[in-house]
Amino acid sequence: MRKIALLTAILFALMLACSLPSASETPVVQVASPSDSSQGGSGSTGDTNSGGSVAAAATAVPTPTPIPSDPVSIREGLSSLNSYNFVVETTSYTNTVDTRSIIRVETQHSSDLDATATHYWIYMTADGESDQTESYLYSIGYNSCSGSDADGWEYSTVTAQEKEMQDILSGMLDLLPLIDDPVYAGAETMNGILSNHFTFQVSGVGAESGVDVLINQGEYWLAQDGQYLVRYTLVLETRDTVTQELMHVDFLIDLNQINQPVSIAFPAGCVP
Repeated sequence: MRKIALLTAILFALMLACSLPSASETPVVQVASPSDSSQGGSGSTGDTNSGGSVAAAATAVPTPTPIPSDPVSIREGLSSLNSYNFVVETTSYTNTVDTRSIIRVETQHSSDLDATATHYWIYMTADGESDQTESYLYSIGYNSCSGSDADGWEYSTVTAQEKEMQDILSGMLDLLPLIDDPVYAGAETMNGILSNHFTFQVSGVGAESGVDVLINQGEYWLAQDGQYLVRYTLVLETRDTVTQELMHVDFLIDLNQINQPVSIAFPAGCVP
């Protein structure tokens, strides 16, 4: 369980890291060269030595169009949307024993309904024992409800002043996932949104520990309109050269049902 706790701490550190790429170069896409324009003056041969003749126009070298690779922060991106379903999930395991940890947070939001529903799910197994916890948090206007059908529900209400203060405090915290020297992979449609696709690898993995790096693969999709993260994945897997212990970490951010109709209501068991 100690290893699970360590991996979980690493995963949440990754989730909360506000690290923008500081030294990465902005990938560029070359603009297609314009075709040569026709020469002015019908029948002109372009002889520069004859008076009044028109020289052939030189084709200008096109300027590369930069493809922005830096996403806006998670909170800024979500606040620009009317509704969405947002998932953050981490998975980690080792090969020494049956040790696995999965943490998933899924949030639905609708600005029109002034409503948010969040589902928390944590699963851990170690030394042949497993543990699973699950809970929900609903917020509609000034009212909220937390708990689960198994453990019961707790209903609460805040004043307009309290809600305003909560919104201000929550706005002080934001996050960006780790991005390291991204490479532009092309324009793609992800989760129904026209996006720019980038790939990257985390630098320095194994430099201090000396472990073998088996997997180091990251990629993400940025909405072309808004620069918010539509999807982000990072998979890291290393193996100790002495003990042969394998450690695997898988991190996912997925934004879907973007600006689609959302229905959010309190569960039947949650009443004032």
